[in-house]
Amino acid sequence: MSRPIVELSIDRLVVEGVAPSDAGALRRAVERELARRLAAQAGTGADVPRPAGHVDAGTMAVPVSAGPQRLGVAIAGQVMGGLKR
Repeated sequence: MSRPIVELSIDRLVVEGVAPSDAGALRRAVERELARRLAAQAGTGADVPRPAGHVDAGTMAVPVSAGPQRLGVAIAGQVMGGLKR
């Protein structure tokens, strides 16, 4: 059985309150966590998220002390939730 092909492109992600020096680490954390979650979901045979031209992942509040890695994981969770709607 072939693995499903999943393509995800994020054209715009607005995150307020993140230091410019953390932007690269945050981007990498979001990418890693989305890749991990999508691969895990595809690996279980569960339905992969629906095709979507636009996903509004909503808003979320995360403490500034969370750091880019924890914030990236939280953002990925929001995006996955938006894909399932």
